Amino acid sequence: MKQNLRWTLATLLIALAIFVVIGLLFQTARVEGSSMEKSFYNGQYLVVNKVLYHFRSPDRGDVIIFHPPPSTDSVYIKRIIGLPSDHVSIVSINDGGDGRVYINGKLLEEPDCIPPVRTYSKEWNTVPQDCYLVLGDNRNSSDDSHVWGFVPSDSIIGEVWLCYWPPGEWGISPDYAYSMAA
Repeated sequence: MKQNLRWTLATLLIALAIFVVIGLLFQTARVEGSSMEKSFYNGQYLVVNKVLYHFRSPDRGDVIIFHPPPSTDSVYIKRIIGLPSDHVSIVSINDGGDGRVYINGKLLEEPDCIPPVRTYSKEWNTVPQDCYLVLGDNRNSSDDSHVWGFVPSDSIIGEVWLCYWPPGEWGISPDYAYSMAA
């Protein structure tokens, strides 16, 4: 009887320790809205790696969750486009441009699933140190840096790692290899 009680207590303590460690390393988040379509859809549940950025800096193309500058209560999901000291510009199709992102004067090569911008033109002279410029993949329907500015690094919760719900959408986060045109 005592041995069964010990095994039960040991199992419960191990399960509790695993639960605490996982809670420190990872967080779940739910996608709300259409700003990240075609990569993520409304209602998807994601696992976020909260420790990665303790070992490396965020990089262009990373999909992150963070507390946006206008409100610390909500959590947003966006893609990092501009890094500290970058000059970023977009001239919309409606304004006679190509609707694509330029960083330091060079075209940011993005996958075809990210549509050109039609609804706004914007220029950011310099992304400040310890800040990032983020945009939704659905650029024409996204509340992002073109509306409220830069994301301070201390507002970043972590990088989206995988989608676990719904089952048909399960998989590793789409991570596009971002490069600049020559």
